[in-house]
Amino acid sequence: MLILADLWLLSRTQASGNHSGYLSVRYGEGQILEDSFDQLVDSEEAKKLASAAVWKDNGREEISAEQTGRKEKADCYSMKGQPEAVFGKTLRSGRYFLSSETGVCLLDEKTAIALFGVKDATGNEVKTGGKTYRITGILSGEDAVCIIPAEKGSTFDGVTVRRKSDNKSVQSIVSILEVYMGGSHGEVIDGQFYSATAKIVFAVNLAMLCALLCTAASVVAGKTTKPAVLSRSLSGAGWIVALLIIILGIAFSGLGRDYLPTYWSDFEFYSNLWKTKTEAVRMLATFQQFWPEQQMYNSWRQVMGAGAALVGIAALGTLYRIVVIQRCRLKRIIK
Repeated sequence: MLILADLWLLSRTQASGNHSGYLSVRYGEGQILEDSFDQLVDSEEAKKLASAAVWKDNGREEISAEQTGRKEKADCYSMKGQPEAVFGKTLRSGRYFLSSETGVCLLDEKTAIALFGVKDATGNEVKTGGKTYRITGILSGEDAVCIIPAEKGSTFDGVTVRRKSDNKSVQSIVSILEVYMGGSHGEVIDGQFYSATAKIVFAVNLAMLCALLCTAASVVAGKTTKPAVLSRSLSGAGWIVALLIIILGIAFSGLGRDYLPTYWSDFEFYSNLWKTKTEAVRMLATFQQFWPEQQMYNSWRQVMGAGAALVGIAALGTLYRIVVIQRCRLKRIIK
């Protein structure tokens, strides 16, 4: 059962890892200027980004389809740049619109079904805010959303980027965004943090499972002709392998240098990091702006919860086996 649970945990860890390059910075309403984003896109620093987009929350609006006469409410956003920076792989069908396009939109699958009765409603037209838009792509997710290209001279509420895989420093990207968008931002959603911590928790869980199996094997070995040698060898090997798994898990988690102190005894660094990240998790738990953020947070929460439970079970099982081993040794000494 523990192995099956670990396989499920692995799938959740991989799901969390899909958002490792996601980085979103929130500003106040209308604080980001269109020219600021254009300057970022045209700069050398833009080469560090796989994609980037700025967006504005236009509130909940009515979406109507004249050909069917149906109407639905959806959260509407205007966006400039590359929508894939925000939505990633959640495009169900069609394509993302280009910055140069007008009169087009992205719609979520549930709203498309409600308006047109089909999942793939690309090519159909909807009306919102007194304007008509042609659907170029359908998004997955549980939220009703409509994404339209931003008009010339618009202002924006936030910027979302996807880091390139070779760029490990989130803080360096945040600093770049601060230069062009301004430094007075609010929430920062760092996909690298959620991906890396999920991988580390999975590694710890795998290490404890290894320790449990080796400790259980040492109990069986205690019944052989040379119980002391086999039992201690298996138990020692299990803990060594467990330690190696944890070390490798941290090394390959993708945890950037932003999470490493200048020296290991810098307790103030750890304290500030803990406060910053717990506050970031609390804010994300309270509100997720887009569906990919919901996916990222839900996957991470599942890994944290299930991982802690499985580590606890494995630790108790290992402790029980150690007690059994000690009792067997005491019995042999008494005899």
